[in-house]
Amino acid sequence: MRAIIVIALGLVSACLARENPFLPASQYETITTPTNVQEARGNFEQQATTLPSRARVLQYVTFGYQSLDGSTEEMRMDVGKDIDWHDPLVVSRESLLLRPSLVLPTMPPESMPPEPMPPLPTEDAPQKILKSPSFKTLTFKEYITFEAGEMRLNVLTKDRLVRHFMVAHPYKVVLDFERDTAFYTHTLDVQKDAFKTITMGNHNGHYRAAILLDGHYLYELKEIEGGYAIVLR
Repeated sequence: MRAIIVIALGLVSACLARENPFLPASQYETITTPTNVQEARGNFEQQATTLPSRARVLQYVTFGYQSLDGSTEEMRMDVGKDIDWHDPLVVSRESLLLRPSLVLPTMPPESMPPEPMPPLPTEDAPQKILKSPSFKTLTFKEYITFEAGEMRLNVLTKDRLVRHFMVAHPYKVVLDFERDTAFYTHTLDVQKDAFKTITMGNHNGHYRAAILLDGHYLYELKEIEGGYAIVLR
């Protein structure tokens, strides 16, 4: 009886054993082997991004990273600074900024006087016309002139402003003036800072100036000497 049990165990062992125990494990499809192959990502240097036109204050930046154990974590960096959405934001390695080949902007010599800034408007109405040599002037007909500057548009006219409002997609500031006139729709090419074009049209005793902006802004309308001013923010 003991001999029969020994023979049976020997047959089972023979069925489960390899034909050649010295063959490499890769020859057997049923055996999986671990791998140390890693994804080829490369080293981070720098990356830029542009915020939407409605962004005004950068409150914080969140960094997401993978830890040694493979888990994903986040780190928040508080900022709280005003920004210009036109300028892309760049995340860069410090060592990249310290490379000798990188040319950084230099401060102007102390002997050079700073360029004078135009005076800020006061709360009194009507205000003086705020204009600098950098303003771009465009005239339509003989009764309205536009002076486009950085974040400000002077609208010089003797015509009474009937209404003003903003529309979206694309963003425009619309001004309606009272005058019984007739002309074909015409577009003035401004291309000055935030101001792109001004489309002029007329209907039923008034004419309209639709001022196309390059993004999302809030605007304030002020009375100035000789007309009105649109101030963006």
